[in-house]
Amino acid sequence: MNNNIDYLAHKTYVPPYYHRQYEQDIPTDSRADSSDPSYLGTAKRTALIALPFLSLYRPFASAIATTMGSIRVVSHLSSGVHAAATEKSLEKCSYEVMQIALASLALAGTLLHFRLGLYLTTLADMISNLYQLVGDLVKGEFDQAFEEFLQGVGSSLYLAIMILGSLEIILASLLIQATISFYQSRKEWKNGRIPEVIAKSLMGMIRLYQANTQFQLIQRRNFLLKLMKYRRLEERIAKGKKIQSLYRHPLVALASEIENKKVVLVDSEGNAIDVHAHLHALGEKQIKSKSFDSHPLFALASQIDSRQVILVDAEGNEIDFGSHFHGYGKELVKGMNISLRKKDGMIELDFKVNHVFRDRLQKVIEEMQDYSSAETKELLKMLGSHANDISIHETHDGKMDIYDSEYYINIANLGTVSVGAVKEYPNLYDRVTIQMKEGKTLYDFHELLSFLDLENALEQSSKEDIERMKLGHLFHIFSPQEATTLERSETFFEIPVDQLKETMLSLSPEMEKRFDTYLDKMELGEILPGRMRYEVKGLADELRELGATGLTAALTGSWEEEEQYKRTASILKIGMLSSELRNGNGLAKNGLSAGADFYTGAADSVFTQLVTKNISNFGECYYFGNIRFLFSLDAVESGTYQYHEDNFGSRRIGEDWFFLDSYLSRPNIVDFVKEENRYFSGDNEVMIKERIPPSLIEGIIVPEDSIRSDLLDHLRQVNIVELDSLGNETILGNPVDKFIQVQKPVFPWYDDFFTIPEE
Repeated sequence: MNNNIDYLAHKTYVPPYYHRQYEQDIPTDSRADSSDPSYLGTAKRTALIALPFLSLYRPFASAIATTMGSIRVVSHLSSGVHAAATEKSLEKCSYEVMQIALASLALAGTLLHFRLGLYLTTLADMISNLYQLVGDLVKGEFDQAFEEFLQGVGSSLYLAIMILGSLEIILASLLIQATISFYQSRKEWKNGRIPEVIAKSLMGMIRLYQANTQFQLIQRRNFLLKLMKYRRLEERIAKGKKIQSLYRHPLVALASEIENKKVVLVDSEGNAIDVHAHLHALGEKQIKSKSFDSHPLFALASQIDSRQVILVDAEGNEIDFGSHFHGYGKELVKGMNISLRKKDGMIELDFKVNHVFRDRLQKVIEEMQDYSSAETKELLKMLGSHANDISIHETHDGKMDIYDSEYYINIANLGTVSVGAVKEYPNLYDRVTIQMKEGKTLYDFHELLSFLDLENALEQSSKEDIERMKLGHLFHIFSPQEATTLERSETFFEIPVDQLKETMLSLSPEMEKRFDTYLDKMELGEILPGRMRYEVKGLADELRELGATGLTAALTGSWEEEEQYKRTASILKIGMLSSELRNGNGLAKNGLSAGADFYTGAADSVFTQLVTKNISNFGECYYFGNIRFLFSLDAVESGTYQYHEDNFGSRRIGEDWFFLDSYLSRPNIVDFVKEENRYFSGDNEVMIKERIPPSLIEGIIVPEDSIRSDLLDHLRQVNIVELDSLGNETILGNPVDKFIQVQKPVFPWYDDFFTIPEE
């Protein structure tokens, strides 16, 4: 029920004036009541005179609706009992039963939500008008029939205001209400009811005054909409109301089984590891929600709690990585991954947009900067938006420990939007963060996103969207230079998938073999529970045949042995994380180039190096430390980019004096492995997206027995070392003796570089 009410409240508009047919609440016979000297008769007349004027003060509307709704139920219940007891008229009894049902439904709606009650009350009035109109026509009472007709038209227009929110409909409604008041005033004059004549005439004049004000609003709106920037704003406001696709959205209506889908990876101190709810399904198919009539609804905050990812490091610290949902954003969102989290009484939505859409977003932002605050407020109110102002400014908060800046956009009464403002920081420039107060619904998020043309962020991706992404992923891996140019063009997203594939083949004919080999083998793999990325199954085997044996990374960022051991234990627990993932989730652990990573665009990747058959000693790798991790080559199947020389993982396009190679000139993974196997480059780098999970860690190399011994002692203390069924010590299921090995590095490059030739 809550979702239905939220949907109605967001979809409909709030009329600028309160209206109901009070004659339906207090049924009277004007001629009988005019001569009725009793207190009851006088009270009825007084109420019918006063209520329309009291309702002009909007804060009274809710109290009036509840009170008069209750009176309507009691009134018709009393009439029904009287008709059954005295008149014994089936027609009269049936009519009263209908009225009791309508009045009860309207009252229940009012108690649930004021707008719902308003909608149902107006609908009930319309049904009553139609019933009475037919009855009056049959009886030949044409004057009364005409009044019922006017009342029905008035209620229809009032209902249309709630559905459409049109200023023209509001004007027509006010004119009809004025006509009804003057028509009723004429009838009251004939019946000699002077107080009613004065009241009806005065109300008619008030409605005409309101209609004149409304006419001026229409003229003002038309004037503002002559400006193209405000015409586009009108279109965005209208998109914010188009929420039909979200009505059966999984984030609104997940079934009760979601309660057991909370994903928690804990330490080894007695807490179980629960990873059974990885939620792969959204990548390939939509969740099929049951009917809301038999299906419990969950608030957005509850959805976040149920999908929350908590990783617990080796020291028992719980790290909240948010809640992740894959399969959203269509062509807009990078990787079709969105993240939600609760933070300081707010709900935060986070995602990255593809380059083409970031360029479009920049144009929207620049247009917003040109808005007049006063004019924007006028338009938002006239067009029925839930927002009441838009402001934007550029700010620097240093949240990533670098000199970044961002656009801070306040959509008043909805929430705020933060977008990276500096194109030279790729990881931040593409990132969009929405914040709303807890209690806001998914429909509110949709409306806010619509202001920035980002409403597709919450749309479920179609089969075609997924196929487009998979094609692009393969093209990116095997033909990176051609892919980089194509994926940053409008063409990539606008042409049909079949045509896109043909375009790729025309740019890189060798891709035909790659599509035939790998397209059907692509499967969703996990970055974090709920956060997915397509993996190219079988790619690692092909690279092994070309001489690749695995990946490696030396632990850097700290030279204190105790700190190195702690970091090693945490990596074995939660995996090796990118700078961006660490910074964004409260893990202030820096690697070799944490600050530079955001400048180069490598902050969302894990730095590794390729290991090939021709490497004799890990000393040949230019990056070194006391602890070196060995990773399975399977990690490359999630998609990589790579360089033969240290390039800081750059994803910058064009020439940059500080970096050796442009992202546009990087080699594909196959050519890269072939070249490295022929001539190993000690400063090669292979970039893995966001996280390497513990399951892909195959071992650790240390330079000395003493370090191995101290490291093992620490790993035993934090329960990383476990005993198998035979009582043998293991780490991640591998025998300790094989998992941690001692290999004293030989540094041929060091000797070559630092040896001074003899004269």
